[in-house]
Amino acid sequence: MTTLLVGLGGTLGVLSRYGISRLTLHTDALVWSTVGINIVGSFLLGLLVAEHWFDRDLREAIGVGFLGGFTTFSTFSVQIVLEVDSGEPGRAALVPARVSDRQRGGRDGRLCAGPKAGLTAV
Repeated sequence: MTTLLVGLGGTLGVLSRYGISRLTLHTDALVWSTVGINIVGSFLLGLLVAEHWFDRDLREAIGVGFLGGFTTFSTFSVQIVLEVDSGEPGRAALVPARVSDRQRGGRDGRLCAGPKAGLTAV
């Protein structure tokens, strides 16, 4: 079931990204839409991993599927958290580090989730 949910979420995320890129095609806004997509997607990923609003299957569908297809890169951060949550910190350490704008988006999402997410404003 998880695989189906991740596939469906990924399809919706990719189509969302594609739709935004089509709206900004052949304009200077194309570059900024990509930056915006990655920052917004990373912010939402930060919220998703900081809070346990959903069970693991739905978190993977939203994080790895939809937001992974939407941002195309930021799922590394979700994978790290899911590996740690499942008791596999060694596997989490093998996942490549995020790029700076994705780090800021993820951190800011967790900050918005509140102090229970384990972060404070810097």
